[in-house]
Order: sequence, then C-alpha cells, then structure tokens
Amino acid sequence: MTQETQGSSGYSPEAWALHWDIMVSALYHQKRERFLDGIDRFAQCVGVLGGAAAFSQILGNVRFGWIPAGIVAIVSSLTLCYGPGAKARKHSELARDFKRLHADITLAGKLIPGDTLNKFKAAYLHLEAQEPAALRCLVRQCENELSEAFGHHGDIKLLSFWDRLWMNVVDLDPSRKGKKKAVAAKTEEVAG
Repeated sequence: MTQETQGSSGYSPEAWALHWDIMVSALYHQKRERFLDGIDRFAQCVGVLGGAAAFSQILGNVRFGWIPAGIVAIVSSLTLCYGPGAKARKHSELARDFKRLHADITLAGKLIPGDTLNKFKAAYLHLEAQEPAALRCLVRQCENELSEAFGHHGDIKLLSFWDRLWMNVVDLDPSRKGKKKAVAAKTEEVAG
C-alpha cells in the first residue's frame, strides 16, 4: 500500500513511504470497522424487530408467522457465521495500533534512512502481519482520499460505481480494466 508520489513535507522518500503506508492502513481499518459495525447493528435490529413481528404474527395469524421468523433465522445465521461484530473489533484494534505507530514516528521527528527508520519499518511489518487480507478497491479508495487530502490529485485513480458499491463486501481488482484514470477535472480546478 504505497503512494506513487514520494517525498512530502520534507521527509525522505523512504520515510514518506512509511508514513503513507501507515496512514492508508489506519484509514482502511477505520472504514472496515465502520462498515462491519453497521452490518452487525443492522443484523441485531432485524433480529429484534423480526422476532417481535414473528411473535405477534404467531399469536395473531399463524398463516404468515413463518415470514418474519424465516427472515430472523436467515439474518441471525449469516451474522453468526460471518461474525461482523468480532471483525469490527479486530479492525478497530488494528486502526488504533497503526495510529499509535504513526504518532510514535511523528514524535521521533524527521526520519532519515538508518536504524531508527528501520525500527519503525519493522514495527509496521509486525502490524501488517496481523492484518486480514485487504480488499483492494477499499485500499484504492483510502489512497484516493489521502491523495486528495495531501493535494496529490494526479495520484487519484477513479473507481467505477460497481467497485465503490462492492468495495466493502468482496475483493475486486481495481485495475482489472487495465485503465488508470487521473482526475483531470480536479487538477484543472486546483490549478485554475
């Protein structure tokens, strides 16, 4: 997860690449946590509302009581098997750890290639080893957001509607079409 434009804010290219990777990872895990936590809350809401509806249907009309009961069973089974709550907590912990590492690097001051930078790289690699497999379109979205924030508009690679729609659900390759588009309109806006 590195940015093509190296060196920003006076950092050496190696130090900036490490900063960039850490920022992308922290943002990625925040986004995964929010998505998975939302899914977990939605499933719990469906379970509670569906359970109440099923109970009232069974008491009032046995004929259609199976519909809300079936919905509750399906949603509860999917939630139990997939475990979005536990996954959200894991991503929350990873985001916190990446932010702590970023804070430690910031406190260290300007990093030049050498022992100090290598220690931080090793700490980053230890955290990266704990990560689940990344969803590439979501990584690309995080890189795009950070590129926008740092004013590196030429590094933004647009995602299709379908990539954005499914980026939190399945792993899609954002370069599968072979085209990498820069945001020319944004560059002209900033330059103009």
